[in-house]
Amino acid sequence: EADDQRMEIGDLVVDRRRHEVSRAGARIDLTPLEFQILELLASEPGRAWKRNDLLDRVWSTEYEGYSRNIDPHINRLRKKLEADPKNPQYVLTVRGVGYKLNENP
Repeated sequence: EADDQRMEIGDLVVDRRRHEVSRAGARIDLTPLEFQILELLASEPGRAWKRNDLLDRVWSTEYEGYSRNIDPHINRLRKKLEADPKNPQYVLTVRGVGYKLNENP
């Protein structure tokens, strides 16, 4: 039975129960919002998420002070996650749509 508390995509591990993310065994510190975005992307690898759908799913009143734009959060997530953020292997841009998590990074 799959453990829906722990998602593994390549060498990336998203542990919902511990609220931890690691890549190749190294812990990656994410903000709560970055974690939520990654958790959502990782819940359906390969699914192209529209920017607004991502925002609607992760946004809550506590973030209302922020610009409702997902891109800066994705960029920060990539800086923490990717070996080369300019050439991402995990969080991919889907042109004209939004983002997806690569199912075979």
